[in-house]
Amino acid sequence: MSEVGMIYDRIENLLQYQSVVDHLGQVKEILGRQYEDGVHQEGALTVVVKRYVPSKFDGTFIAHTKQAVIHILVEGTELVGITYRESTKGAMRSDIGDITICDAPIPSVISLDPGFFTLLLPLEPYALGIRADVHTEPVRSITIYLPS
Repeated sequence: MSEVGMIYDRIENLLQYQSVVDHLGQVKEILGRQYEDGVHQEGALTVVVKRYVPSKFDGTFIAHTKQAVIHILVEGTELVGITYRESTKGAMRSDIGDITICDAPIPSVISLDPGFFTLLLPLEPYALGIRADVHTEPVRSITIYLPS
């Protein structure tokens, strides 16, 4: 896995990032399938499909030490918040390598729409499901966790 920052691009460009993260060919196959809402295991990849209403940012970010994350919206719009990698230093880690960071600044926000993806690398703190405005509609997302 390369040491680059978060990637935001169109889904049709996904395979251009194979030098950054493994398993993107399998991810492209997964995106061609229909999934019910829930958690699905596809080999080494975990696929989470869900519907929800984005909410106000609560100040909490998550990062993973052992996984990259691809987040895609199938329906609707939401914001994805990113904070500084330095925020993970000294933070408590769970048994599976997840890091929760509270009250970090939110220096970067991306508006995610259908047809685009965000690729978040290990140790990159992020917050998903942030509402874009007061009248947010429900969204449907696919989040894929890739081993690093």
